Amino acid sequence: MDAQRFESLTAAYGADPARWPQAEREAALAFQREHRAQAERLLFEARMIDAALAEVPIQVATADLRERVLASVPRAKTKPERRRHFMPAWLPGAGLAAACAVGVLAGSMAVERVAAPVQADQLVAEAAPTMDELEVAG
Repeated sequence: MDAQRFESLTAAYGADPARWPQAEREAALAFQREHRAQAERLLFEARMIDAALAEVPIQVATADLRERVLASVPRAKTKPERRRHFMPAWLPGAGLAAACAVGVLAGSMAVERVAAPVQADQLVAEAAPTMDELEVAG
């Protein structure tokens, strides 16, 4: 345990090791033994805060206070609010249907272009130069 963690521990849980988390208690006590001066300064500060908190009287809420607080809580509305902007219920469905139709149309057009039947002989004939073209070039 380092000094920063020990300081956080005493600030959060006070100076009494019995209130420290069980998982960190042994490490904190070892830090206290090894770094006595630094630990005592931090424990002194924690004891001062503990003493100040012990002086604060604990007040339990009365039934009257509880009732007043609960009465001040806003209640949920029983009636749903009317929509300010009217939109027909079918409009979102129509938009979705139109988007789907455009997607299907675009997809079918793309498939026709990509999967158009191509004759291999035709491609070879168009790509290969004829004997007449080779003789003219040479």
